[in-house]
Amino acid sequence: MNVNNDDIALNFDKAEYYSLEEASEYLNRKYKTDNITAHKLLKKVVQYAIPLFIYGKHFQLTGDFVMSSYRSVRLINDDMELYKNTLKERLVINKPAYSRINSMLSAVMENTGGFLELNLETIKEFLFNNKITTDSIDESSLFSGFLPLDTPNGDASSLDYLDDYLLSDFKDSVAFTLALYPSIDIFADDEEEITSAIDRTIELCTPKVVDYYCNDIEGRKVYITPYFEITKSDLMILNSGVKKLEGFISSIEEPSTEVKPLDTGFLKKKGVSPHKLLAKHMAKHIANKEWQADKQDKIKITEMAEIIYSTLYSLGFHDELPDQAKNIKSWIKEVAPDYASEGGRPRSS
Repeated sequence: MNVNNDDIALNFDKAEYYSLEEASEYLNRKYKTDNITAHKLLKKVVQYAIPLFIYGKHFQLTGDFVMSSYRSVRLINDDMELYKNTLKERLVINKPAYSRINSMLSAVMENTGGFLELNLETIKEFLFNNKITTDSIDESSLFSGFLPLDTPNGDASSLDYLDDYLLSDFKDSVAFTLALYPSIDIFADDEEEITSAIDRTIELCTPKVVDYYCNDIEGRKVYITPYFEITKSDLMILNSGVKKLEGFISSIEEPSTEVKPLDTGFLKKKGVSPHKLLAKHMAKHIANKEWQADKQDKIKITEMAEIIYSTLYSLGFHDELPDQAKNIKSWIKEVAPDYASEGGRPRSS
C-alpha cells in the first residue's frame, strides 16, 4: 500500500509527545529547513517556559499541593491574623486529602508509570550538560507536575482527573501542584539483606537510579530518596508544547508535508477510561502493600479482593468497580504471592 507524504505528515502531527530530536526533525521536515536542532528547541523551551517531561516508573510520589479552597482565601482589610488562621483551618480540613493524592499518584507510578514535569530550573541544567544527576538538585526544584499516560495533554499541575475522588469526601480539588518528591519503599524478605533489597528494587526504576539517601529504617522496611540520572534523550515535549514552539519560530518558511510518523503506541492505552485505570492501579498498589504486611501468609486472593473492593468503594470508585468483589481478582493476580492462590497452603515457617 502506498502512503503519500500528506498521510505521513498527518500521522506524525497526531503524535502526543516527542523527544527533542524528534520534534526538531518534525519541524525541519514540515518547514523545509535544516537549521532547527534539539538544542535550539531547548533554548526556546527555557525562553518561553514550555513544559518538558520525563517518563518515570516504579517509585512513589508525595507532593505539596494547593487546594482550590486556598485560592478563595483573601486578605481582607489587612487582617493578617484572620488570613493566617483561615489558611490553618483549610490545612486541617484538607490534610487527609494529601495522603489520598499521594497514594493515587504512587499507585499509578508503580503500575504503568507516568509523565513527570520537570521544574524550569532543572531544565536549564541541560543547556550546558547532556545528562544530570538529581543529587545536586533541591527536591522542590525537580518535579512540578504529573500526567498519567492516558491524558498526556492535560494540565500536569492541576491533577483534575483526581477531582471525582477528592470532591466526594473533601469538597475540594487540587488547584495546582507546587512540587512532587520521589521516594521508594523497600521491603526486605526475612532472608534478604537490606542492601540487596535496595539494589533489587532500584534496578526496576525509570529513569536510572545512580544513588540514594536512606531516610528511615523500620524492621525490614526502608524508606529511601532516589537520585536519578536524566539525559537529554529522556526529555519529552508534548504535542501542545510543539505547537507553541511553532508559533515562536518566526524564521521558517512555508510548510512542507514530508515528515515521518512517530510510533508512540508503546506508551498508550486505548479504550479504557483514566478513572478505570486509576482504580486498577490502586487495587494492585493496596493489595501489594497488604500482602507485604501479611507476615503469616494468611490472606488468600479472594479475601484480598474483598478488602480491595471495600477500600476502593470507600475511596469513591463506585462507578469503576465490577458488580462483585470476586471480579477484582483479575486486577490483582499479578501481584499475588504464591501462597495466596486458591487451594494453596501457606509456606512453612
